[in-house]
Parts: sequence; C-alpha cells; structure tokens
Amino acid sequence: MQICNPLTSAELDEVLDSTELVDDAAVLDVGCGYGEVLFRAAERARIQGTGVDLSPWMIAAAASHQQSRAPTARLRWVLGEASDFVSDIQPDVSVCIGAEWVWHDFRGTARALAEHLGPEGVAVLGAARLHTAADSDLVRRERGVVETLDDQRDVLRDFGFEPIHRVDADDAGWDSYLSRTADAARSWADLYPGPASDQWVHDQADWSAARENDREVIGWSVWIARLDRASRA
Repeated sequence: MQICNPLTSAELDEVLDSTELVDDAAVLDVGCGYGEVLFRAAERARIQGTGVDLSPWMIAAAASHQQSRAPTARLRWVLGEASDFVSDIQPDVSVCIGAEWVWHDFRGTARALAEHLGPEGVAVLGAARLHTAADSDLVRRERGVVETLDDQRDVLRDFGFEPIHRVDADDAGWDSYLSRTADAARSWADLYPGPASDQWVHDQADWSAARENDREVIGWSVWIARLDRASRA
C-alpha cells in the first residue's frame, strides 16, 4: 500500500465506496502515483482503468505490482503529462487526488475533469483548503485568500458538479503522509546516492517545514461529485 496523499487507508476506501463503481466503468486517475486508487477500484468492480503520471519509477512500480494486486484487471499505466493526455474511452469516473497543480489550481482541475467526463460522470478531486479551525478573516489579512470548503463547493457547482460526499483528512493524516515521503526520500538516497537523491531529501525537508508553518492554516479534503446533466446542457 502506497498512498501518496494525507488520506488514511480507511479514508481512501470511503472515497472509493462513494463513487459506487460498477462493472465496465472506465476510471481515469490523473497523477496516479503507485496505482493505489486503481488497484482498490479493481477490487470493487471489473473496471477499465488508466493511470497517468509523470514519474517513471511510480509508473514502473504500479505496472510491476499489478500481477499481485489486480492480476485480472484491465489496467494500463501511462507515463506522461496528464494535461496532454486524451483518453480513447470517456471516463465514468475521473480522479485527481493531490495533483491539482497539473491544471494550476482547484478551479482548473474541476474544469478539466468536467471536460473528461461524460454526462452524470463522477469526479474525485482532492486538494488543500483552509483549515476548518482557522480564522478565515485573520488568514486573509496575514496571508491572502485561501480557498474554503464553501469556495470549493461553489467551484464544483460552477462546472455542473453536485457534491455527493466529502472526506476530510485530519492533521494526523498529514503527519503520516510526510513521514512516508521522508522515509521514501531517505531510502532512495541510500539506494541511489547522488545529487538528484540529495535534492529529493532536501525538498522533502522543505515540505515538512512548510507543513509545520501552515499546520493551523491549511487542511485537505477529497470531494466526490457527480455531473448534473441538466447543468451542462
């Protein structure tokens, strides 16, 4: 199990259960990492799954684990820039958990997922937002605008989505995620010493420092939202 975001294993299961996957559903995971979403989706239904990621080692790892995790599933792994990817099958479910930078922000990602999906398709979108315990007025004065849950809900509705569920990661989930990335960076540096590995260790330390600085300001949520056919017409 390799979850590349602040969700716990149980929370990721909750997200996937909320999509109500059915046999022959086409699932597209943008920024798929090690393929955990598609492997778990394939446990729920006989899906057609496509994972896209820029990381060659993550795509290679996902492909190598398919035989043990989902040996009979129809999955494919695409190395490349997700914003340039065009699926030959219109997805029933499009997933972008923690990779909204591909389309620059939450709004750009919601727009892109709406364009990928067919009518009544389901989007799964995970992104940072204002911590529910933060004082929004104080944060706005000191740091500028940080999207709230209400802001994100409004953005989804702007593109014809109706939220059907949401999973909010807690601070412990963030801490566990950063601990996993730190362990991965150190392991990689031990296996492949050199400037690139050193840079990854340095970058991960920066992520951890930024998280400590933003602990009381930034939270993280995954939205599950269905396209409203009438809203898109």
